[in-house]
Amino acid sequence: MIKTSVLYGAGDVAFLIFWQGAALFLLYFYTDIIGLPPLLAGGLILLGLIWDGVTDPVFAALADRKMAQGFGYLKMISLVAPFIGISYVLLFTSIDGPLWLKAVWALLTHLLFRTAFGLASMPYNALPTRLSLQSSQRDALTAARVVGAGLGGLSVAIATPLIVTRFGDGAAAYTLAAAVFGLLATGALLLTGRGLTDPGIAPLCRQADGPIHLALQGLVRSVKANRPFQQLLGVMVTAMLGFGAFTASLVYFVNASPMMTDFIPLALAAPTLATILAAPVWPLMARLRSKRDALVIGALVAAIALTSLMAASSAWMVLAGLIVAGAGLAAIPVMLWSMMADTVDHGHSLTGERIEARAFGLMTLVQKIASGLAVIIVAAGFTLFQAAASQAEDPAIISRMFISLFPAACLALTAWIASGYTLDDAAHAAAVENLQK
Repeated sequence: MIKTSVLYGAGDVAFLIFWQGAALFLLYFYTDIIGLPPLLAGGLILLGLIWDGVTDPVFAALADRKMAQGFGYLKMISLVAPFIGISYVLLFTSIDGPLWLKAVWALLTHLLFRTAFGLASMPYNALPTRLSLQSSQRDALTAARVVGAGLGGLSVAIATPLIVTRFGDGAAAYTLAAAVFGLLATGALLLTGRGLTDPGIAPLCRQADGPIHLALQGLVRSVKANRPFQQLLGVMVTAMLGFGAFTASLVYFVNASPMMTDFIPLALAAPTLATILAAPVWPLMARLRSKRDALVIGALVAAIALTSLMAASSAWMVLAGLIVAGAGLAAIPVMLWSMMADTVDHGHSLTGERIEARAFGLMTLVQKIASGLAVIIVAAGFTLFQAAASQAEDPAIISRMFISLFPAACLALTAWIASGYTLDDAAHAAAVENLQK
């Protein structure tokens, strides 16, 4: 299982290089490098994320269909991997011309990137449903995934500013950084797609080998019958609103805060490094208590740590808050994706239809729309800040709010929703036993 976990985690090294690179630097690239107005830049990102989210269930239905036809998830990942790398490089390019032409190019490259991302991420997200039916092993898989995600996010957060600074801090420098990471991420994704094998322990997706609209209708039926899955959708909304706002505002905050001038790379890396180190802890917490309790505790720890950033008066206080917040935030993806796989078995037991990639596709639709809304909220806040900058006593006050109070409130709400989750280990084991009869 260790080899399987490592190879599975390598895939999220790639996906988080792509995701975190876009989340941390794309809004800044659009506004401060190529000169798009903040609201326009935020709107373009939201459109790309909406496109990504809307197409995710379609791509997920396609993945389920291909699985039913014998063309597995791993083959899809290997096939699409090079196209994601190329589209990531194009994402950080621009063309000479008027503002509208730059905006059109930004939108087209963003849509291309999100399309390639979705085609590979949908089968990847569903892999734990096929690699194991044991809940504890799924915890290990998702912990490895979060560690891999942390390594990918950490590398892009640290190295991108270094590459950009070394090569001139302009558009060409961002393109070069994207090319370096696009190549690395493509290699990691191919390692997952070609290194893993489907052990065939899970049933094939029932009723998936047909028209996509019928597969989507099956998804709707399954979701209506699956209360634990509905609860996880609510967790995803609030968690991603908070995390998205925190991530999008972090670069602005460290650049606008004089006390952080000498700590910018460390501040960008600190939350992700803490997530890597804390990820293996949360499955242990789940075994001692439950997956639900681990998720609730992690969200509350992160909320308290982020609240402390509002009053932080030194760089070391900020770094301490970011580290504790990153450790708490690690619980959310580790537990959420493992719980998602369990709800697939639960829904199959209830309805007789197995919804794998489609379930994860719907979840990522919610994830990406919430992330896009968070970017819009941050962009609107910075627009107001720019209008009132000359009157502001603290130039970093807006960014401080968006890495502190707003995400903390969202994470507190996440903990409250998660506290009502009803699918414990015993109920999942009963569902699996029913499926194996």
